[in-house]
Amino acid sequence: MTMEFVVRTDRAEAGRDVAVRREGDTLVVVLDGRSRRVRLELRQPPARRLTHFTLQLDDRALPVVIRSAGAERIVTIDTEQYRVRVERALPIPRRLRPAAPGPREIVAPMPGLVVAVDAAPGAVVERGHVLVILEAMKMHSEIRAPAPGRIVAVRVRQGQEVPGGAVLAVLEPTG
Repeated sequence: MTMEFVVRTDRAEAGRDVAVRREGDTLVVVLDGRSRRVRLELRQPPARRLTHFTLQLDDRALPVVIRSAGAERIVTIDTEQYRVRVERALPIPRRLRPAAPGPREIVAPMPGLVVAVDAAPGAVVERGHVLVILEAMKMHSEIRAPAPGRIVAVRVRQGQEVPGGAVLAVLEPTG
């Protein structure tokens, strides 16, 4: 499965589109139409918002340190440092189709670790309410209610690993 992101750094005003897909133990990263095979190997377990990796890029091995800074990450690759914000690129539909009546399954857009659940069966939520927070590749993704409604079921718990496409919650839209 290919995941698409918009990546913004402190060195560029506009975001850059990045596509990532897994092939075995490597990642294929496409940036500006150029494809590169990379592998990140964890060098040191995460410690207080700091993670150390080795980046295998072609025949080079570069040290990488990723540090959380609010919604951004400070990424140091070898001797260069970047302030990075990564957002999931969502495809924009050409035509809006009305949602089918009845309950809607809220699914994980990617594999990840459930770090928080802010939904309970019977709860009434507004559109945009954060239901679940997933962590994937050290980035947090907020999974939000697509419409106002009532939570029918919650299918995950904090600390659970989920595959992409897994049902996280079921929402009965209102109005």
